[in-house]
Amino acid sequence: MENLSDKNLINDGWFCCHCGARNRVMTARFCGQCGTKRVFAEQQAQASNAQTGQKNSIKEIPPAKTSSNRHQNYESFLKNIAVCFLPSPEKAFRMVIGGACCLLLSSVLCGYKMYSSADTIRLTQTKFSDISMDHPVYEVCQRLLSINAIGYRKNREFAPYEKITATEWNHVLNQASKHTNHDYNPSAYFSSNEEVNLTSLNHKLHFLNAGNQEVTDPSRIQSFYILERTLFN
Repeated sequence: MENLSDKNLINDGWFCCHCGARNRVMTARFCGQCGTKRVFAEQQAQASNAQTGQKNSIKEIPPAKTSSNRHQNYESFLKNIAVCFLPSPEKAFRMVIGGACCLLLSSVLCGYKMYSSADTIRLTQTKFSDISMDHPVYEVCQRLLSINAIGYRKNREFAPYEKITATEWNHVLNQASKHTNHDYNPSAYFSSNEEVNLTSLNHKLHFLNAGNQEVTDPSRIQSFYILERTLFN
């Protein structure tokens, strides 16, 4: 029997899905050949249309992802992770420039602190910038200058009337001991926490066997002068 499910209903009648007979009366509720209800025919047509639509929807389902698609998705995932966690070239460049600027600034600050600090010995073969070439210090402290026992302050200044520091005093003794091969009494050196004043300076001179020589002020020029006479005369 011919399948008439796709043409059950036509303009001038309808076909019976049971016997295939054509019924020309559109309003007829029963088949004139076998007596089958027209509702059954309509249901058959609807079921046929539903099956056709289901087949079309199945055909429209996209194909399953292949291994190449999975590989592309994995690469895309890695790129997204890299964008989120790794700095961009612009950010990396800014970080490098910022680090270089911080390093330069810290170097300048450390250099200035060391240069301006009185606890750091800075030696030079050139003359001092704050005293003239004929200043008496070049004559009375000739031995100390020749062994680099006298350092300069900031801007290559001799600073003759500034108070001598413990570091400067100990440096003179170390340089003199090195060049004379003579070890001085440890008590003649200043400790790190010991205060430098007139009393402590004369106390240190006592351990250097300075005799009746003593300083009358804790200035650099007088301390170097007394040390020159004590250590080399």
